[in-house]
Amino acid sequence: MSADRPNLIKHLEFIQIAIVRMAANSFVIKGWTVTLVAAILAFTSKDANPNAASIALIPAIMFWSLDAYYLRTEREFRALYDQVRQNPPEDDLEVDFSLDVSKVKTKTAGTLRVAFTRTLAPFYLALIGVILAVWLLAPRLIGGNF
Repeated sequence: MSADRPNLIKHLEFIQIAIVRMAANSFVIKGWTVTLVAAILAFTSKDANPNAASIALIPAIMFWSLDAYYLRTEREFRALYDQVRQNPPEDDLEVDFSLDVSKVKTKTAGTLRVAFTRTLAPFYLALIGVILAVWLLAPRLIGGNF
């Protein structure tokens, strides 16, 4: 790609900015998930009620689905980037600067499928495992005094 195609280069930059934003959102979601779950589990131990630990499952599952949405959207923008890069218009003035991913949406996996990829599933399943361990095993390990 040469510098004589400034509109095409700018269009690719716009798509790249969207990709970076989705990746950053995913990172922030993981941070909020750990923070919120840890806070809920800390308050649970303070109140000596192990059943309250089950409340931590709600934000963990909600953030998991939101993270999967961001990853799916990031993949859609990556597919759009590849499409624009591989099939540029003949004339630089024909670049439409569209960020519509509906054309490439059918080629990418759905949100539920993305949730169980190797990038998301280990993190959230481990977190849910910790929540379940605190909820179900802590009373037995501590002898009923949680």
